[in-house]
Amino acid sequence: MEWNLISPCTIGLTLRYSIFIRDDHWGQRRLVVHELAHTMQYERLGSIEAFLKQYLHECITIGYPAAPMVQEAKRIEREMCV
Repeated sequence: MEWNLISPCTIGLTLRYSIFIRDDHWGQRRLVVHELAHTMQYERLGSIEAFLKQYLHECITIGYPAAPMVQEAKRIEREMCV
């Protein structure tokens, strides 16, 4: 089964304390804040396993743009980057 969670459209990815940003998007403050919000979610949920279980479930069942964890990161991004 192919889920296409990482695609050519992926510009940032957070794996706990590691944040990966595509070279052509480095320096975009909103993206860095968005990925840091995901780091906060990792900490709140207590483990990589708990984060991925919730995040992937939301992305697969609801869809990435509407997933609550993504929406929370987007809200933080908007608040911090006015």
